[in-house]
Amino acid sequence: MLSRQASSLYWIGRYQERTEYITRFLDVKYFSTMDTTIIDYQNFVLRSIKFMVTGNVSKDIKYEPDILWKVSLDKTSPTSIISYVTAVRDNTKGIRNLISNELWEVVNKNYHFVHNFSGDYLRKRGLYEFTKQVEENASLFQAKLDSTLLHDDAWAFIKLGIYVERAYQITRILINTLSDIKALQIENENPTVENHQWVTTLNVLEALDMTKKLFKKGIHEDIACEFLITNLDFPRSIASSLEKCTKTIKKIKNGTEINQLDRESLIYKTAKLSAAIKYLDYQNKEIDTDELLTITLKELAKLNDAIQKEFF
Repeated sequence: MLSRQASSLYWIGRYQERTEYITRFLDVKYFSTMDTTIIDYQNFVLRSIKFMVTGNVSKDIKYEPDILWKVSLDKTSPTSIISYVTAVRDNTKGIRNLISNELWEVVNKNYHFVHNFSGDYLRKRGLYEFTKQVEENASLFQAKLDSTLLHDDAWAFIKLGIYVERAYQITRILINTLSDIKALQIENENPTVENHQWVTTLNVLEALDMTKKLFKKGIHEDIACEFLITNLDFPRSIASSLEKCTKTIKKIKNGTEINQLDRESLIYKTAKLSAAIKYLDYQNKEIDTDELLTITLKELAKLNDAIQKEFF
């Protein structure tokens, strides 16, 4: 396989997963405004959405009535959903011979749906319809990826992109939640409202039911973070994503001699990061959650650089 083809496959996975997580975040976060009595909560949510998507927040967030459109359908924004959907399709066009027609049809369907969706309709009452259809198309993408492709290197590079991006997005969502809670504390909101933020976060990741099943107690920061960071049995946890990264890299390098003690090798770096999260004793951690997540985000950036150097 040519390195440019491998790169396209990897970024298909990353952009597709990014599309899904931002869409899910936009959906759950915005409509959570209907479940709270916090004054001016809609502006608070707009701040949260902008921080999640762009990484920064302007002081005049309440004067940006078009923020939902900018996040969803603004073609000029490199961090909008429509830009990521376009990037998935553009990368897919270059490797059509490596994937199935069924997967291509899902990518094409999502592209045309997003590009044909009316901005005016979205602003008025179409956000729910938009987000749910993009989420459904994302589920179809995952299904066709696993059921219609040979589980060869092409499949593995897409999956590697998905797992790296999944760990990255989960980390950013947790950082975003902690930022939201700090803002609420400044406004002197009570702990019940803070716990509501963790319930919303678990809903974004479709993890609320399984968290309740495992812990059988009220939701709060320690429970949510322990589950989303360290639980190996839940596919949308950082630990699970990193362990799958390690396995996928081993699959790609099958037939190539791997020295797992070589500290400069990709497999060593990936396994080391995976182990650090997997064996983290969250209840007795020596650093706070903010610092842990910041370090994890930096390590994921280094992992991406190592993947680029190794394969592309």
